[in-house]
Amino acid sequence: MSLYHIPKRCNDEARMMQSGIVPFGLECGTLHGKVQQGSTVAIVGTGPTGFAALPTTQCQAPGKIILIDLDDNRPAIATMRGAPDTINSTEGRALATVMNPSRSGQRK
Repeated sequence: MSLYHIPKRCNDEARMMQSGIVPFGLECGTLHGKVQQGSTVAIVGTGPTGFAALPTTQCQAPGKIILIDLDDNRPAIATMRGAPDTINSTEGRALATVMNPSRSGQRK
């Protein structure tokens, strides 16, 4: 359902990114997650797929995006990539934070 021509000028690394991670982030995260304008979105896991889901989710103009991960380093990288809110889920407060949209701007 998502076949696109990749220009010959693209190197193998770019082809790999465009053929796997980015479409997966868009289709499985944003489209199948039914992200809508003004909604609160939790992206669980800030690996390659989570990072790919971030910009595709931002295109849908949700009210809040929260990235959740167990690793202390990855939320810092997510913040550099434009994630407004991040949570380290080892503290056990991820669900409560996601369900309470009034806690905007908090990074844990």
